[in-house]
Amino acid sequence: MKTKVINNKFTKNILVLMSGTAFAQILTIVSAPILTRLYTPEEFGTLAIFSSIVMFLSIIITLRYEVAIVLPKEKKDAANLLVLSLSSAIIATVLLFIIVIIFGDIIANLLNAPKLEGWLMLVPVSALLIGGYNIFNYWLTRNMKYKEISLSRLVQSSGMVSTQIFSGFIGAGTKGLIGGQLIGQLLGLAVLLKQSWKDRSYIMKVTENKEIKRLAVEYKDFPLYNSSQSLVNAVSSNVMLFVFSAYFGAGIVGLYSMALRMIQLPAGVVSNAIKQVYFQRASDSYNNGNNIYKQLIKATMYLAIIGIIPSILIFIFAPSLFELALGSSWREAGNYASWLIIWLFFGFMNTPSLATIQIIGLQKMLLYYEIILMITRVITILICSIHFNSMIAIIAYSCVGAFFNLILITTTIILSKYKKRSY
Repeated sequence: MKTKVINNKFTKNILVLMSGTAFAQILTIVSAPILTRLYTPEEFGTLAIFSSIVMFLSIIITLRYEVAIVLPKEKKDAANLLVLSLSSAIIATVLLFIIVIIFGDIIANLLNAPKLEGWLMLVPVSALLIGGYNIFNYWLTRNMKYKEISLSRLVQSSGMVSTQIFSGFIGAGTKGLIGGQLIGQLLGLAVLLKQSWKDRSYIMKVTENKEIKRLAVEYKDFPLYNSSQSLVNAVSSNVMLFVFSAYFGAGIVGLYSMALRMIQLPAGVVSNAIKQVYFQRASDSYNNGNNIYKQLIKATMYLAIIGIIPSILIFIFAPSLFELALGSSWREAGNYASWLIIWLFFGFMNTPSLATIQIIGLQKMLLYYEIILMITRVITILICSIHFNSMIAIIAYSCVGAFFNLILITTTIILSKYKKRSY
């Protein structure tokens, strides 16, 4: 009976997160046929490069201490980790502004994206908004405020899409895409801040410098391995954008980013919700001295069953669907999507394994894995881009990603079988 109640609660929490997230993602997908007729592939390409740079930096600025907020048994430790993460993000943002002021033109020229230079000053702002969102997202996850998290995603998507559509109708170009993204990020963070504001007195009361220093050392694996791993993973996942920008131009980058966006969003509705709830539940179980091996297998198989049929359909029909929905100029994006789905299916299955690695302390292993994957991908993409074309590069990139995801899933399941928290 107890197990049934827990499982029902687990499912309920997933559905709460999925409801807001699904609505937000559906809004983004439904708006795509409008946006693709208001903006060119080149403009989407500039947005994609901007977003990739921001994503790299948002990983660095918090040193990934925010991920640890869910883990401590004591709430006061989680509060001190929140303050540590915020302090790191603010200091790093100031440093990023200085770097952009000095090297902005050099960065734009290296990426073969001269139009990007004017937007680089907004990169630190966007990185701080994402970093802040992640910090308070984990804080509310710890406190099981799933409705508020779900609402924040809905507000974020609504703000972004409505701004981008309005800006597109008045011919704002790249300004509309990047501006809409920033407004959405700001609104999403505002929702989380409003809910977290209720805890401000408690956080201020328990925050101590000596505790922050102690926790910074205790959870040092997060900046040493988790942030490094996440950064390497970000490079590995986005290297295609930068190589395509250098060899094929912003237009191809726009087609590739749209392909990825349209098939990642639906998968993200399910995988992010399951990861968030699984992470909280598995952390509690592990902290109580239990083995989470069976939970990991169950969650992984659940995702495999959900993902297999949609993946097959996308592989077969993506080119026609993209042309019908987005316009004839985006059919090539559908061809890209047909092959990218192979990698994304195994990445979808890999979601619980990535959460488990954080829980049972395998960050070092994951870092080595990501470094090998990154090197393999970079070499593969460069060879294909230099000697072949963008399509061959995407096929090779996807196959490499699928193979490595399968290896990580298998390895994590095996290692989790023998892991329990020691006291």
